[in-house]
Parts: sequence; C-alpha cells; structure tokens
Amino acid sequence: MRHPWLAVLTALPIATISSPALAQSGTSTTTRGQVTLYELPAYFGRSVTITSATPDLATQNFARRAQSVKVQGEWQVCTDAQYAGNCTTISSSQTYIARSTIASLRPASDAAATTPGSGSATTAPGSGAATGLPANLADMDVGDGVEGQDVAFFARPTLDGTQVAGTSTPQTGGDAYCRLAGFTSAAHVGRARTQTANIIDLGTGNRVRGYALRDLLCKR
Repeated sequence: MRHPWLAVLTALPIATISSPALAQSGTSTTTRGQVTLYELPAYFGRSVTITSATPDLATQNFARRAQSVKVQGEWQVCTDAQYAGNCTTISSSQTYIARSTIASLRPASDAAATTPGSGSATTAPGSGAATGLPANLADMDVGDGVEGQDVAFFARPTLDGTQVAGTSTPQTGGDAYCRLAGFTSAAHVGRARTQTANIIDLGTGNRVRGYALRDLLCKR
C-alpha cells in the first residue's frame, strides 16, 4: 500500500529539502574567502591563514613579515595596524611582496562598510599604482639567461623586457629575481653604474628610477 506521506515527500523539489545552513555557508566562503600569508616568497616558509578581520597581525606574530600571499575573495590589506597607512584591495595571489607590506587586513566588504578615513586609498589588483601590494611579478616573463648545470647567468635581468632594480640591497633584489626565475638564490649580483628610469622595483612591483641589476648569477 502506498503511503500518502511518501507521495508528498517524493513530489517535493530537491531544493526544498536541501540544507539552508550549507547554502548560506557556501555563499559566505565565496564572498569573504581567506588569505594565507607566507614568510618567504613563492609560498614557502611559515604561514598563517586569516579568515576574518585582523586589525593587528602582531597578534599572529606576522606583522610586516609576509613575502608572498594566497588570496580567496577580496581583501583590504594595510601597511599599519588598525587598517591605517597605505591600503589596497587585492583579489589575486602573489608570489613576492615586500616584507613591510601587510600589518592588518580585513574582507573588502568590511572595509566598504566603515567610514572612509586613514588608509582608504585603493588600487586595482596588479596595477602597482599604490605603495601597498605590488603588481603580480610572477605573471611577467623572466628574461633569457645562460644556464649551466647548477647556475644561470643573467647579464641584464629583465621582466617582460623591462630592466629590474633591487629592493633594499642588490643582493636582496638578486635573490628575489632568482626565485622568480626558478632558482633558490643569487651567488653574485651587481648593478648598473648609472640610474635608469622606468625600471621595475622588485620590492614594490612599481616602475621607478634607480640602479638596474647586472651580472646576476643564480644558483639552484
């Protein structure tokens, strides 16, 4: 005998008996996402994953320590605690960022709900126009070098045909470029004798005037 309640249940649309809690959770993950910060470039080293507004990364022992970042969703990141300093909105992962870039961060939706004030400057992801996060250097082609068994030599290091400058020191810039090229570090790095305009700063991803890297030897 067919029970009346069985006929009613089988006639219900699938969406009617799905879990509202699961649906809401999926929407929240897509909207807010998460950020994973890494202590070294290229997603290496110690890491911390942030899923909610964090006004001071010092509580995670990670203030101004991140050198690469994986991103899900849109997040506002700032160079100072309490969402102050230079802030920008990001929505894509980046394999190298300057160590002093991120001291606080929050979902972009939280930032939009606050009163505009300190640290409200933003830039489109990858534009490198602000002094916050740089352009995504990993998306740029490394120039050709002469490769040996364990090393490669780049007489004039370039990204997408543009000369590159160091960061705080030529060695730091050389190490960053070698990692972008798939090596571990720089065994030797020099710099041009004169400054050049419109070269890429490996610390910020911006185009600047400075001394370009020269005679770079990368090792595996």
